[in-house]
Amino acid sequence: MNEKTYPYVRAPVRMELVKKALGIGLTLALLAGALLLRTKAPGPTPASSPAPGAAAPPSSPAPSPSSVRVVVGRRTVEATPELGAELDGFLAQIPVEARRDPRQLLREALARQTGPLDYRKALDQVLKQQPGAAQAAAELLAAGMDQVDEELRFQHALSLSHHLDEAASATLLARLDGPPSPARPLAVFALRGSRDPQVDARLAQLYVEDAQPEARVQAAFVLAEHARRLDPLLVERARGAARLDLAGEDPQLYPASADVLGIPPLSEGDQRLLLRTLERGSGTSRRKAALRALASAKASPAVVVPALERLAADEGTDAELRALAQAALKQARGE
Repeated sequence: MNEKTYPYVRAPVRMELVKKALGIGLTLALLAGALLLRTKAPGPTPASSPAPGAAAPPSSPAPSPSSVRVVVGRRTVEATPELGAELDGFLAQIPVEARRDPRQLLREALARQTGPLDYRKALDQVLKQQPGAAQAAAELLAAGMDQVDEELRFQHALSLSHHLDEAASATLLARLDGPPSPARPLAVFALRGSRDPQVDARLAQLYVEDAQPEARVQAAFVLAEHARRLDPLLVERARGAARLDLAGEDPQLYPASADVLGIPPLSEGDQRLLLRTLERGSGTSRRKAALRALASAKASPAVVVPALERLAADEGTDAELRALAQAALKQARGE
């Protein structure tokens, strides 16, 4: 009877020698041998019996019923159950990290009460390593993430903004067409990571026309970040809305007007508007917005410094605004 042989290594062998001397390839061979222990060795078949009267071929000593013979290259040993158990123990010690998507990560963060910054770091890793994770994160944000607090929701949007792809951007853009919600402005914020001109056009439209002030504020912020690549016609349209916001009565929109009017180059007309608002405008927040727009647009020091000097010397001016004017003076003078 012909005897079936299987690949194996010399036994007994300790796992340290397997790892150090034979390497991972041999370890995998041992694993294969250990798995074969769970398979019953086939018995003789009619084809393997010698013909009547023929001399029986020489045979090797029969292996132990509790072992399997394995051959690796020129080496031959019996893979015993003890060796299989040792392999099982070795493999059990190898850490295997399960793949996590943003949904699972968010559930874990809520269950463990993970801090917002730690959550963002973990989400960054998932978005960096898992294909399609940005789309899943965008869907979460578009759905509202109502079960999480505002700070964690913001960190989610911030992380997503660094890993946007085309599918994720499309999901966020679709959310902008929906009704106002707490998550909608953060969908706008997350789009700061997009380089698509169509996204810029949609954000400019949103800033000019949208009914949700919080979404308009975020759109103005993103437009200012993308200033260098914006179509001048888009910028001019947004500036028209920013002038109205600066003159309006909603303090929430003053920072948005500063972001848009601060996009260079600054026209002479807008420069006069901002200087007039800075010196004689009503309300500290409106005047602060004018000052910030002048600084962002890099207005000429020759024009701005005299206005700042008058403002810094005016004791009737709000103390916070005077302090800002003094700081701006030092910067303009290179002090």
